[in-house]
Amino acid sequence: MRLPAALAILAAPFSARAEPPGPLFHPDGPGAYRLRVAAGALVDILPRQTVESELRTVPQVTSDARFGLPQGFSASARLRAIVLTNQLELGGGWSHRVGDFSFGVTDHFGVWYGIVELEGFDTTAWGYLNQPGVSVGVPMGDVRFSLGVEGIIMLSQHVRLGDTTHVSRQNVSLAGAQATLIVENFVGERGDAYYGIAAMYAAPDYQAWIAFSDSRSRLWYPRLLAGYAF
Repeated sequence: MRLPAALAILAAPFSARAEPPGPLFHPDGPGAYRLRVAAGALVDILPRQTVESELRTVPQVTSDARFGLPQGFSASARLRAIVLTNQLELGGGWSHRVGDFSFGVTDHFGVWYGIVELEGFDTTAWGYLNQPGVSVGVPMGDVRFSLGVEGIIMLSQHVRLGDTTHVSRQNVSLAGAQATLIVENFVGERGDAYYGIAAMYAAPDYQAWIAFSDSRSRLWYPRLLAGYAF
């Protein structure tokens, strides 16, 4: 056997292209023992009834991670941050495919923390939440479409004004829900660009806790998101 042919045979296992992981948000997930990590941003356009004359647009940097497990299970983490409101969630899900359609159920538990330090106004807030959800997805070539619905359950909420005043809500309450449509487009060998829009239906102080609203009525507002998964 000639030397070049022998080297080619030995190098074949190492030169074969590894199958890229699957999608991040689509119910199918990245596949068993595969990891997807994304960096992106989202923007909430809060309702005028909540913020009144204050700034309505609330941008946040985001990071999402999902690790595939056997039998359709997966573990995931989600981070949203902008100092005013920071949120970290850990959870998991299960998915099942029927033909071209994939269906999934998820549940995430998280903690949120916010801080505002202005002259004469020193405020911090924190709390715990749970977000159960369901989703459905369908492929179209290299594009994956996903539609998910999640509930927003506040487990507790605390607001501290300076060093003296501390307001707590310990009761479990349904803060609202969100419906999110996400489009994932595979780019290159491993890249995955995504963008989406969500319809949020939440109590005024879910995202804008600084408004200190006494109203428990829920309001609609949009959320835009985009990013890139590795």
